[in-house]
Amino acid sequence: MKKFYSLVTFVAAFITVNATFCSAAKLPATHGTGVLIGHVMFPNGKPAAGIRVMAILERPYIWELTQKGFLKRTPGGYFTEEARQFFADQQDLAAVSQADGSFHIRGLITGPYDLLVTAMPGKLRYYMVGMPHDWTAAAAVGVWGKQDQIVHRSQNIVLTRGVEIHGKIIDTNGKPLSGVDVASTGPHRPDSSDSAAGVITDENGEYSMRVPPGEITVYLAGPSIIYSKLEGELEITLNGKLIKGDKNFKAQIKFPVSTEKSDVVNYQFLPKG
Repeated sequence: MKKFYSLVTFVAAFITVNATFCSAAKLPATHGTGVLIGHVMFPNGKPAAGIRVMAILERPYIWELTQKGFLKRTPGGYFTEEARQFFADQQDLAAVSQADGSFHIRGLITGPYDLLVTAMPGKLRYYMVGMPHDWTAAAAVGVWGKQDQIVHRSQNIVLTRGVEIHGKIIDTNGKPLSGVDVASTGPHRPDSSDSAAGVITDENGEYSMRVPPGEITVYLAGPSIIYSKLEGELEITLNGKLIKGDKNFKAQIKFPVSTEKSDVVNYQFLPKG
């Protein structure tokens, strides 16, 4: 939910950009033609096949393009067809690694991208893409694509077993909540990518995800309808200890993780009174 609201706020900011920026400037490229070639490897140095890698144009750079007037709007305040096509093209750039671990991502413009290891095919869902079940990887940040050019990335994306974060979500009646998105950000989903990795609770209200070591933020991301039904206070425990949620977003906590142990984050909605 946090990232969804973040995306909505971000889009709203685009719409309110001063019209003086929207002069005769044109998008640097509505349809990217750049190609990025890289490799995904296992920790032992062997190539990792069948791993999906997504390239996301970094949000600060998109904002820079907006300020320079590259993203236009109509007199009615809507994005032009060219601007909408730009977003559509830049939100679906991905490739699956081959037997030698190589991947070829096509359609890049000149600009910085974050490379994310993902599991979900197709376009971003609320800017939230899942992770492979058994592996994770820190994002490659600030990888430059180049229009009309092929860029060979020398640094490999290295998979890791990472850290398992798991838990359970319980409603005000003590029953498990299924179908709830639990999201995480951190080294695998940096702020510059404006994305999160998400999993969904099963019929027992349980979830499990793997993240790389580092500072990790975990939060409930939906469906939003549950919040209108659950009016009680939210209790969060981290490894059995009560934790206060974020001041502005009660369902969010941030904590460091290491490879030494798994972490348990449980959520329970308490009845009023």
